[in-house]
Amino acid sequence: MGVKDTLPRENNVQATSGSAVDLLAVDPRYELAYEAGVRLLVQQQSTIDNLRSRATTLLSAATVAVSLMAGLGVVGKDVALPVWVVVTALSVLVLIGIATILIVWPHTWKLGLSPSKLLDDYIEASPARSLTDLQRNCAVYGERHFDFNERRLKWLSRVFRLECVLLIVEVMTMFVVLATRS
Repeated sequence: MGVKDTLPRENNVQATSGSAVDLLAVDPRYELAYEAGVRLLVQQQSTIDNLRSRATTLLSAATVAVSLMAGLGVVGKDVALPVWVVVTALSVLVLIGIATILIVWPHTWKLGLSPSKLLDDYIEASPARSLTDLQRNCAVYGERHFDFNERRLKWLSRVFRLECVLLIVEVMTMFVVLATRS
């Protein structure tokens, strides 16, 4: 999940003398910004994983609800399930399945930087760039990646909310069937 474009070179913090000591000097403010960017991306990865897990769990719950409704149809052999119940249950299950696929489908997430780009553009560059410069630009790119991912994550969260509403419809349909059977 690397970056294909080059790292930013604007506002570079260059070492004044180019000595090894200058290249390793760290400004704590840049280090703080870099660490904040890394934390954001790690938290975002966790959110993505949790959303995928919840979506598959919801699909399992919908499958159980449909199975229970099918069981009601088999148990009450004297009265078959109304067609609208069967159509509603299967339609909602298909929609929940599609929503789950949209959430779980592999998307292109930007969750890190390309190690080869870091080596080429900073460490092995001529002249080598300072650690502060590296941290600053990694923080800038980390935030850009977070923003890119956040737009997609918000859209997938809306899909998950729709999936939750569909499960409620499924369960309410089952309760209607139970109420009319008694």
